Amino acid sequence: MPVRTCFACRASLDKHAMLRLVMDEAGVLWPDLRQRAPGRGTYLCMRKACLARMNDKRMRALSGKFPGVVADWSALCRRIADVLTRQVRDTARRLRAKAALGRDAVMQRMWNNTPLVVLLADDAGEALRRQVHDAVEKRRADAGRTILLRVPGDGWLAGVFDRGLLSVAALEASGQTAGMVENCVWLGRLKELGYI
Repeated sequence: MPVRTCFACRASLDKHAMLRLVMDEAGVLWPDLRQRAPGRGTYLCMRKACLARMNDKRMRALSGKFPGVVADWSALCRRIADVLTRQVRDTARRLRAKAALGRDAVMQRMWNNTPLVVLLADDAGEALRRQVHDAVEKRRADAGRTILLRVPGDGWLAGVFDRGLLSVAALEASGQTAGMVENCVWLGRLKELGYI
């Protein structure tokens, strides 16, 4: 496994557990989720403790590696959030034929032992949130592998799955959903820290 060093906190981790950033000709850093973009890159570990210390001054440390880099942490956060959100949406759309959509379909899918990724809208009603959380905890207690992800509002889920109002959906956990889970976790950290 190739190891890379986070430019911000200097932690050495597997490169696939980090976000690669590449600089364009204008000196602007962009996220490279697939880690294949041409050019020299740098890595950001996306751990909460590291992100909490990020600012423009820390980004200026990149000027040795990237002369002319634009040190604007808030703008980079917006670009990262946009790319992560687009990737999550695209993955969910590719898998929508296999998705359980809506409360009843999700609850029914939770009865079997298939590992699941449950997408719950941030603006879902209190009763639905409680019901989904309880079902996920019960599955975990019964050794059912379930990952619960918070996604933007129900309008976001409705757009992804081409439905009217939709507050919850479930997908079978797979290699295809693993990246989506990681992207949602990273988005959640940025949101929790108030960067987006």
